[in-house]
Amino acid sequence: MRDILLDDNGDVVITDDIGYVADSTLQHQRDILVTAKGHYKSAPAVGVDIASQVNESNPEQLLRTARLEFTRDGMRVNAVAVVNGNLAVEAYYE
Repeated sequence: MRDILLDDNGDVVITDDIGYVADSTLQHQRDILVTAKGHYKSAPAVGVDIASQVNESNPEQLLRTARLEFTRDGMRVNAVAVVNGNLAVEAYYE
């Protein structure tokens, strides 16, 4: 998906006095993962809230929720897994 990109602070990336438009799939994945349900007034059911699940011993609920949220957002999800302690996502917009 192409969209206006944001930097790590959530500010619009500006180039030549306009917003920078590029592939934003990773940005959307990050937003979905860090957002808690109810965060967005226009879409209160969206969000994984990964920060609340950091110390969980069984990541299955996190992985299931991430798959569901990515699919709901229109992505085709091939894999969501924990690999060497990191979340690995293979999902893209069709």
